[in-house]
Amino acid sequence: MNAVKDKSIRVDRVLRMFSKSGGSGEYTKPFSEFSSSIRDELVLKIEIGDAETPILASYRDSFSWVVLTSDRLVWRSGDQQEVLMWEQIKDATIPMSALAAFKSTAKLENAVIEVTTDSGKVEILVESGRPFSGFWNVLKMVPQLT
Repeated sequence: MNAVKDKSIRVDRVLRMFSKSGGSGEYTKPFSEFSSSIRDELVLKIEIGDAETPILASYRDSFSWVVLTSDRLVWRSGDQQEVLMWEQIKDATIPMSALAAFKSTAKLENAVIEVTTDSGKVEILVESGRPFSGFWNVLKMVPQLT
């Protein structure tokens, strides 16, 4: 299968999983549902390649956002911008601190996803509730699509 077809399959699967297991919110939704000004800002900040497609995003402001593309997970928290390639993502979980704090409502009230890589764990901030559930399930699915 060629790379272009692989990426279109990734995009379709991610959007289906996000919708099926969660859904759009105020800050977290398919990239195409954001205003053109926010899309343009994010495209510039993450330097989208020609063969790369932005799929999902969680955007609070210019210093707090997450974008999942067909190749990468890119996020900004304050002045720090970070990136993980799809191949680096091994799993996604709810942080233990959130499980302890929210107990049985962690999936509804938590907004932090812990992403496991070969070299450790990172935390990304999305929107709680259905958008959290959708983004979390997408990130859990990523290793199956690499």
